Amino acid sequence: MNTFTLPDDFSPGHRQQPPRIAVEDYFSTGSGQSLKIHLRYPLFSFLREGRKSVFYPAGHTHIINDHFLMLPAHRCIMTEKQTGPQRYHSILFYFSPQLLASLDISRGRPPAPSHGALPLAIAYDDYLRRFAESLLHAPADEAFLTIKLEELLHYLQRRFPEQLTAFLHQALPPGENLLRETVKKNVSTGLSVEELAFLCHMSPATFRRHFKRLYGMPPREWLKRERMKLAARAMASEGKSPSQIYGELGFATPSAFGRAFRRHFGQTPGQYRRQMSDAEHNLSD
Repeated sequence: MNTFTLPDDFSPGHRQQPPRIAVEDYFSTGSGQSLKIHLRYPLFSFLREGRKSVFYPAGHTHIINDHFLMLPAHRCIMTEKQTGPQRYHSILFYFSPQLLASLDISRGRPPAPSHGALPLAIAYDDYLRRFAESLLHAPADEAFLTIKLEELLHYLQRRFPEQLTAFLHQALPPGENLLRETVKKNVSTGLSVEELAFLCHMSPATFRRHFKRLYGMPPREWLKRERMKLAARAMASEGKSPSQIYGELGFATPSAFGRAFRRHFGQTPGQYRRQMSDAEHNLSD
């Protein structure tokens, strides 16, 4: 039985570090031979011609060309069969777990506990067929393909939320999945980096390393920026004063909040509130 490591075997020139996201227009003879597959990246397999069977530790599925598959990174067994005169054909859309974790896609509630990884099949509709076709014409550019991935994930979130949630909770690195959810829920709580790391079952150093890879900057800098945004929104839209919000955002005193706000926006909270009030007054005239 042949063994393949994907996506490495699709990009031999990048064996140590395959592209973070790519599309492969895949054809085979569809002999029906079982293949050992080590998927290092999550994969969407859009079947165009033939029949496909996939076996994971916790389940298996068989599809024809009226479904596509969402496959988490794992070891699995696959068979590909030709069902007519055309060669077996699928469009493979793969992406690194780290890239997936960096996208702003809600994970939803965790699904019922599973005893291992399993494949997920979704029937095509008109949108999914058109999307698969569009991948064949997409440039091999990371930024462009990332936008395509976000487009697909947002559609699946609206149309197939349970299946997408199950896939995301398998496809994302457990620690990074927990990190993103913890950060998202605690931006406005004022918890420190050390406290967030504790909630994520990580040392502060490990938390900072994972955080910087996901968000592109150190956690303290990112949290300060996001909390300043929340402060500005609370004062502009909700009419709150600095004394009402400084504690909620993790500042010990109003003056500490005021200094941070001025460093970020170039003006004091009072000046910002007056500016917003004047702007609102001018609009109402």
